Amino acid sequence: MIDLRKVHEKEAFDLVSPRMLSWKSVQPKMEKLGFTFIDDFAEMMRKDQVHPWQSEAIASCDFLSRGTPVYPDEADFDSIRYSVLIATLPEEQAAAAIHLLFLLSSELSLHVSYAGRQVSRDDSLSLLKSWHAETLAEAGDVSGSESARILIHMEYEKHRA
Repeated sequence: MIDLRKVHEKEAFDLVSPRMLSWKSVQPKMEKLGFTFIDDFAEMMRKDQVHPWQSEAIASCDFLSRGTPVYPDEADFDSIRYSVLIATLPEEQAAAAIHLLFLLSSELSLHVSYAGRQVSRDDSLSLLKSWHAETLAEAGDVSGSESARILIHMEYEKHRA
């Protein structure tokens, strides 16, 4: 049995603002970076070849007001939850997601936090490296591999039975 916490299926960073943000001020900047918007979230799709077992998006964003999800076109928000599906992305795509995180942070003048503490680009890349190492140790294969995805799926199936 694998420990799903150690395969880092999904990790989330927060882009935090000391002020409320409006949809009108954020949407054009995110679109300029390549994000697409669907209902109440945004995502950045991969531009490389995606295998069927891999995530098609390198990151997705939810919009929060005081920790509660909101529809960004209906209410202002003070943070963006930036999620990356680490286990189902090849390592280079996960690194691209971290690069994009800090581009977005710079574009919107927000700071990045993980687990409630502010982190730098180097901190985030160190976290990513440790997540990849834990995934390899726990799943027996690298992030983005078909076997890692199969093991994750099998583990969820065990919990449903």
